[in-house]
Amino acid sequence: RLGYVEKPTDGTITGLVAALEDQNEDVRLNALSTLEDFLLGSEENSKRYKKILASLKAKGDARSVPQDTRDAIRDILQDLSGTPAQ
Repeated sequence: RLGYVEKPTDGTITGLVAALEDQNEDVRLNALSTLEDFLLGSEENSKRYKKILASLKAKGDARSVPQDTRDAIRDILQDLSGTPAQ
């Protein structure tokens, strides 16, 4: 896992976001977990936070991402927003 990286590069984030579409469930879930770690370790107003958040929002609706991963993305986004699931 890359979650221990304090300041991931844009390339790292882009690669992890792309991995959310991987055929292997373990790859997808590890990528998502790492992105969540990066998100939680970033300031809300930072460029990194906004990039990851926007990417997760886009992938949460993308048909190219398997349903189980889209559901997990939506759970993370709901946790961050503090709103209950619909």
